[in-house]
Amino acid sequence: MSQTVTLSTSKTVVPVIGYGTGTKWYSGDNSKPINKELVESIHEAFSIGYRHLDAAEMYGTDTSIGEAIRTQSIPRNELFITNKVYKNIENIEQACLDVLSRLGIDYLDLWLIHSPFFDRNKISLEQAWKQMEKLVENGKVKAIGVSNFQKQHLEELFALNPKIKPAVNQIEFNPYLYKASKDLIEYCKSKGIVIEAYSPLGSIVYKPGGPLDEVVEKIAKKYNRTPSQILLKWNLIKGDVVITTSSIRERLEDFLKVLDKNFELNNEDIKAIDDAGAKLHFRKFRAKEIDVFIYFGYRSHVTEPANEQLNEYHRDEINKDKEAWQRKQKEESQSGKFKPQKQYFSNPTNERQIAVRDAMRHAWKAYRTYAWGYDELLPISKTPSPWFGLGLTIVDSIDTLYIMNMTEEYKEAREWIEKSFSCDSDSVDKFNSHFEITIRILGGLLSTYHLSADDIFLQRAIEIGDRLFINFNTPTRLPLAEINIKRKAASGYRWTSDSALSEVGTVQIEMRDLSRVSGEKKYEDAADKSAAVLHHQSKKDGLLPIFVSPLTGRSSGGVVSLGARGDSYYEYLLKQWLQTGQQRSTFWDDWIESMDGVRKHLWRLAYPDKLYFVGELMSMSTFSPKMDHLVCFLAGNMALGWSYKKDLTYLLDMAKDLTKTCYQTYAKQATGLSPEIAYFNTDPQSNEPTITVRDNDAHNLLRPELIESLYYMYFLTGDTIYQDWGWKIFQSFEKYTRQTDGYSSINDVRNPDNVRPRDKMESFFLAETLKYLYLLFDKKNLFPFDQWLFNTEAHPLPIYKN
Repeated sequence: MSQTVTLSTSKTVVPVIGYGTGTKWYSGDNSKPINKELVESIHEAFSIGYRHLDAAEMYGTDTSIGEAIRTQSIPRNELFITNKVYKNIENIEQACLDVLSRLGIDYLDLWLIHSPFFDRNKISLEQAWKQMEKLVENGKVKAIGVSNFQKQHLEELFALNPKIKPAVNQIEFNPYLYKASKDLIEYCKSKGIVIEAYSPLGSIVYKPGGPLDEVVEKIAKKYNRTPSQILLKWNLIKGDVVITTSSIRERLEDFLKVLDKNFELNNEDIKAIDDAGAKLHFRKFRAKEIDVFIYFGYRSHVTEPANEQLNEYHRDEINKDKEAWQRKQKEESQSGKFKPQKQYFSNPTNERQIAVRDAMRHAWKAYRTYAWGYDELLPISKTPSPWFGLGLTIVDSIDTLYIMNMTEEYKEAREWIEKSFSCDSDSVDKFNSHFEITIRILGGLLSTYHLSADDIFLQRAIEIGDRLFINFNTPTRLPLAEINIKRKAASGYRWTSDSALSEVGTVQIEMRDLSRVSGEKKYEDAADKSAAVLHHQSKKDGLLPIFVSPLTGRSSGGVVSLGARGDSYYEYLLKQWLQTGQQRSTFWDDWIESMDGVRKHLWRLAYPDKLYFVGELMSMSTFSPKMDHLVCFLAGNMALGWSYKKDLTYLLDMAKDLTKTCYQTYAKQATGLSPEIAYFNTDPQSNEPTITVRDNDAHNLLRPELIESLYYMYFLTGDTIYQDWGWKIFQSFEKYTRQTDGYSSINDVRNPDNVRPRDKMESFFLAETLKYLYLLFDKKNLFPFDQWLFNTEAHPLPIYKN
């Protein structure tokens, strides 16, 4: 495949892959300071081999592009620079001169009218095109063309008998638009107009989970290529030039590999993509203008702009069609809505379960007495602890009450949720963690709805879900870190624009489930789009740094951890694969790749006790023998993955080894309770102990992660040692954390004579730790793993078939 295409009107040579400076970098204001990140990204693109830059006056990036051009050494005649006019369409000549000034160059290689939908009362198409032609004659531009023009617009332009014909039509194009664009493309080729495709990867970036995904993944595997390469190749076959972008060097390099001489798609591949794309119509940009124009233009055979021709009659017609379409969509959505069946649970079946339920009753009674309606209890001072302002302990632990058949306590919790839970009260007028509210509040409501089939929980879930949905409105579709529930306002952290990997990667299961039970597809779309962004990240054998920007999509920090800020991202890769009926192979592929990455980079043996553990990477390369208690979830996660692919025996072996190590972090402490963080000795010649606990890490927060893994390990292997370990840990909780009222986290697991209670009863102690203990001690698995999954806050949700 040729790396360039020649324009018919000017014989100008165009590189067929261009670097776009629009969507990702859009500011809309050319007076803003130089965007150093964009400058660096353009330099990166230049260093890889890109020579075609695509810009537009309305992007607000001209000054930054000019700085990038000025501060590099590539000769001007080796660059191909495109810009587009729309904002200043009334004076195209001056608009071009302004662009050249901001870019710091003498001419443009290509100058486009950005859209046909400008105000024709201020300037006609004929007047606009004559100004475009004049710029060619004056040497300010080499070639002229259009963008987003449909067939009728081009016919209108050619009817003017222009002196210079449009050389290019830049359009949004991908397989989901091929059916709608086929006539336009054929017309352009008949006129010698080059098709430039922007958003060529839009079908997988903005519409993941569609009918195209499986087809493209299959073809990619056949050729040992990436899905992005397959789609770019398809675009180049159908059109002539593609405009794409990324701030990640590996992806930019990946795009250029499309031009490899030995890489081609056969007719069968092309037809498969065509057919899959025809099953869905999706336009990301200018959808309202273009799709309404196509609809209206084809019906009435007019060539004037749609917004000037939509008289009242036609508006009524379109509105009627729109309303009918919306009714149909709603009916289809409602018909596919999942309606749960009520689940029934018996009383405890053995002494261990009875003891755990008594502990739950003791914790609940204390909360009910001293902190009712508040988020959490301070059990030593016997006062409430505010956080979300949403009655966290009630919502987070009501499904535990239901499972333990604590009927009276469940009824009073349900009554509070029905009568007092509010997203509009003054108590929620503050910014709080989007992630924590999702996994604890939304997860708790959805879980209880699935167990009880009581519509009040669905109603409350939709109320909170609608607020949480706001946070996904970012350039990358990764959610912002914080939300003010009352004000419906999203925000990043005050101290950084980054979010934790676990925060952006551990909200998809809840949002997807909300779509399934509500019939509103928007929540699942948000989940899929954010998951797609993380899927396309550049990884180190499946591993990602623990910080990522929802604004740019860039990972940062260089720390890789399956503990704090990283843990549940990896957990949810596997569970999203399960939730979607094992139909979304990218989730499994990303998960198993990350497990191999753990084995390669983080898995170590500690001496002298020869315990395997999972450490961390600093600066993406330097190993640290630090393991958070949070990492102990991984043992159960690996065992669960093994249960679906039992030929991968190393997963179960690692799960057993890690479970043993995590238990030893408990057993080796004088209280029988684990510290928050442990350090391991990896030097077989050292006299240091296998596990070291530092003063600042000696606290225990009543965490559930090891209990969770013991639950999986027992029901997947049948080995009762995991129940026995769980019972010993429960007895230690009873001895060292139980207070006169409730339970408290403690400051020092090493000192049984003075554990120094922290005066905090975490909601997850009731929601997770006691729940997993109760389930661990049952004779049968109350939540079969092929029917249910647990979100990261131990809220059971159903597995769907698709």
